[in-house]
Amino acid sequence: MIGLIKQSRIPIICMCNDRNHQKIRSLANYCFDLRFQRPRLEQIKGAMMSIAFKEGLKVPPPALNEMILASNQDIRQVNKGIDTSEDVVAELQSSVTVATI
Repeated sequence: MIGLIKQSRIPIICMCNDRNHQKIRSLANYCFDLRFQRPRLEQIKGAMMSIAFKEGLKVPPPALNEMILASNQDIRQVNKGIDTSEDVVAELQSSVTVATI
């Protein structure tokens, strides 16, 4: 990865959750280090509810809160969780519909 960063003329964005991990420390010498704080629950919830609405997904706010807390406020995991939870709900609803017919 370091070789790729050295040779590339195109910026490469590297993200990590643990800046002090052994593998990241050697890589960090070749990167511009931007540090961010984790977004607050309310910020993530607002963004995810907006995405869910635009995608036509119905995610109950309490379930979204649980997803956010369970993922340790990792937006990528929450986003994937919303997608997965919608698939699970749809599958359960279709199986209930089939069972009642």
